[in-house]
Amino acid sequence: MKAYFTWSANSEPDLAGYKIYQGSSTGSYSTSHDVGNVTTGWIDVDTFDSVRYFALTAYNDGAEESSFSTEIQRTFTKPVGMFR
Repeated sequence: MKAYFTWSANSEPDLAGYKIYQGSSTGSYSTSHDVGNVTTGWIDVDTFDSVRYFALTAYNDGAEESSFSTEIQRTFTKPVGMFR
């Protein structure tokens, strides 16, 4: 399953891209997805029938990463008729 995200652009002149972090508990992220220098992104959700937590960071040309954005949480359920 994929999740779609959109966010406001970072205004730093040396912005190189963004990462979306995902985890199973608040403030604890097990997976990161580098989505590049865009303001939208699709990522794979790594589990069904559970709550997932997400946060975004920005990074610059020197690979310095910002602090996490405000965290969001979503529950993903398996679509009817899908086997896994």
